[in-house]
Amino acid sequence: MKKVECECNESTKVNVCYTCASCEKPIRGWQLKRKLKYFGLVGVIGYGLGQAMEAVVFDARYPMEVEFSLIDVCINGSGSSLSASQYKRKQSLCLCAVEGAIGDVSYSEFESSKYLFEQSLRRNLEEC
Repeated sequence: MKKVECECNESTKVNVCYTCASCEKPIRGWQLKRKLKYFGLVGVIGYGLGQAMEAVVFDARYPMEVEFSLIDVCINGSGSSLSASQYKRKQSLCLCAVEGAIGDVSYSEFESSKYLFEQSLRRNLEEC
């Protein structure tokens, strides 16, 4: 209901009633079509799930410099020269092991205890 002033200077409420052009039955308020409601609901849910997935996928990563350093130390830690085939084999082994260790030990645990990460890395080296 909307308050308006009448010609007689009285404040009054006016009922607005919309009627159907075909059957002339009253329509109570504006209604969204069902499909539009469903698309809106799916959009909101999709957006929320997207935000949650982004948080899970990207927040679990170590900083790029740390990941690179871990892989580099694993590959070049012995200090010995490697042939190209040995290097590729060691690289794939280290990538597998560091990826597994990163999955096992969160970055905050890594910062507080390097020992946990070393244990996980050794275990993953044996598994890879």
